[in-house]
Amino acid sequence: MRKDDSVHLFRILDEVSKDGDVTQRGLSRRLGVALGLTNLYLKRLGQKGLIKVVNLKANRLRYELTPSGIAQKTTMAFQYVQDSYVFYREARKSLTKTFDGIKSEGARSVVLYGTGDLAEIALLSLQEAQLDVAGVVSARHAGQSLCGRPVRPPASLTATAYDRIVVVDRDRDEVASVLGRLGVDASIVTWVGASAARS
Repeated sequence: MRKDDSVHLFRILDEVSKDGDVTQRGLSRRLGVALGLTNLYLKRLGQKGLIKVVNLKANRLRYELTPSGIAQKTTMAFQYVQDSYVFYREARKSLTKTFDGIKSEGARSVVLYGTGDLAEIALLSLQEAQLDVAGVVSARHAGQSLCGRPVRPPASLTATAYDRIVVVDRDRDEVASVLGRLGVDASIVTWVGASAARS
């Protein structure tokens, strides 16, 4: 089973445990997946005996977790926490090494490009490395905040003083294109994350 599938299956089990009257359309919206895929996941959970489907009316269903479903949800939750901890530990180790390298090259201030879990961990690691955070930028999340810091649009880089840009955004091609259009020197950009092939 793919990791994305197990996350969606866990989230369906979680949603059903909270609200058995939820519709497939409602689950689809909450999960951010297509209605047909939600239907497939529900069928799979039913076939595995993890949920029971009760017909209330001709066009109305109720979903209930079975005892096996409750046990599976608990197991999946534990695995998620364990995986998250491993991710956090590995990310901190990798980021600390990256930021120590940046600092040893003489950089003192960094702009973080991107948001999400890895960006939050990067902010913690930047503070530990005693590097100044000159700002956080993101094309998709400008106007929001990251750990209390405002997220600005990438165009704000032209008016920001910084030594390095650390990219934690998953859309590498888009970020490279944006930075190229802004005339950012590629030698001051550090790419981190699972696909950090560039440096």
